[in-house]
Amino acid sequence: MNAPAPSPAPRDEQTLARALARRVPPRSHLRVLELVGPAPGDATPVDRYLDAGAAVTRLRIGADEAAPGSRRWRPFHRDAALAPGESLARAGVGPGSHELILWRAPGRPDVLALRTALTPGGALAVVGADAVAALLEADLEDMFTLPGRDAALARAPGDATPLPVELRALDRAACVDRARVRAVFERPPTRGCPAINVTSSAAFAAARARMLASARAGLEPGSELDPHALALPSCAPPLPAATPACDVLAVLPHPDDESIYAGGTLARLVALGLRVELVTLTGGEGGRAADAVRSTPEIATIRAREWTAALRHLGITGASALRFADFGKYRDAHKAAPVTCADTLRRWQLDALLRALIEVIREHRPRALLSTAPDRDPNYSLHGHHLACGVGVALAFHLAGDPETSSARAPWAAGVHRVLAPSHVSGALAIELTADARARKRAAIAAHESQRYSTARLLAALDAGAPEAAREHLDLLQARAGAPDPFLALAPGERDCTRGEQRS
Repeated sequence: MNAPAPSPAPRDEQTLARALARRVPPRSHLRVLELVGPAPGDATPVDRYLDAGAAVTRLRIGADEAAPGSRRWRPFHRDAALAPGESLARAGVGPGSHELILWRAPGRPDVLALRTALTPGGALAVVGADAVAALLEADLEDMFTLPGRDAALARAPGDATPLPVELRALDRAACVDRARVRAVFERPPTRGCPAINVTSSAAFAAARARMLASARAGLEPGSELDPHALALPSCAPPLPAATPACDVLAVLPHPDDESIYAGGTLARLVALGLRVELVTLTGGEGGRAADAVRSTPEIATIRAREWTAALRHLGITGASALRFADFGKYRDAHKAAPVTCADTLRRWQLDALLRALIEVIREHRPRALLSTAPDRDPNYSLHGHHLACGVGVALAFHLAGDPETSSARAPWAAGVHRVLAPSHVSGALAIELTADARARKRAAIAAHESQRYSTARLLAALDAGAPEAAREHLDLLQARAGAPDPFLALAPGERDCTRGEQRS
């Protein structure tokens, strides 16, 4: 093995950073891999990619698992140790997995493995005494040698496959398999099935059995639940009129989801005098603590305190947590395999989740439900907990109103179930945020200080008055015939899909 490469001078780092940015302009949807020595120091040529929101992975070759305590915190998508000789595949480095790879570690890289990991048109940069020789082995194009130092970069043949414009805001905070995201994007959103239109309570027994069977089939060993295969009725039977206890019950997976995804909508509902109740499924103990490695109980305590502060900004006075386990976004320490919806429902146990959600709906007696969607997040993070929450609430919407579903409380049928949606979903309700709602949303998001890794870019967009930060989108997943939709009060002129009426 060659002698370790000397630490590059700051000016050399700047030269390298400029060369990288010219060859691969920083964008939020890029996947960047930086391989460094066990003690890389503070400076990094990938700062521009971090600032752009790219998913930047740093692998410290030959380092202990704990990150060096002297370095300043950087918002890497992951920052992990890799033992000498350990397979890069364990860290999520596979064929076509990255648009930019930078080798700054001691020794000579396995350039063939790194070459395989490049997407078409992606760039590989190597710092070290044999940088040029290493790249010549890799069958790359457009070789570029940095003057005054042992560093070179080159491009893989071919052209990068462009992402649809709606996906170009993907950022490092998203827990994503890019191929899976694209597949989800290209399918229509999950909604109730028009072929299952149950208009009477007597006919609901068969529909209920089909609905639960379709969910359980997706949880069999080796299976992955497909939300499109859920046998959700498009229209559920009404129950006799009864007095609701609240207008909107929001059921979301983590503390901070209410602020990030729906803060403006919830603040507007409260400002209109509507009663909003909020339930979070977990305590957020699996979330990252941005500036230090903390114990799970400590993170849960911090996040509960932040959640309370955020709700004050939104004006929400009724909130509770169900305490299902937040076991993080990934199956592995290298953050290479995201947790799926089926993983989550197996861990939480579908029947236990449904019992809890049925009790919550019957306790709060809402006119409408708001939750995450069964198949996608507004930012396409595809977080397994988010998708599992969407599936659970979609099923509980029907079961809570079913007299045959036993519990300690009387049945309650919410009229409307809306889900958080990306902006491009056809038919989604666009909620324009007032100046007051934007300010409340901004303050609520900032209250979740420990999650600033995930919120920094959204806060910047709100501060800059970016158009995409001035609205939120809600899709109608399912409804009961004739049920009023309280969310339409936020968007005059929209058609009431539950009544077939035009709002004025």
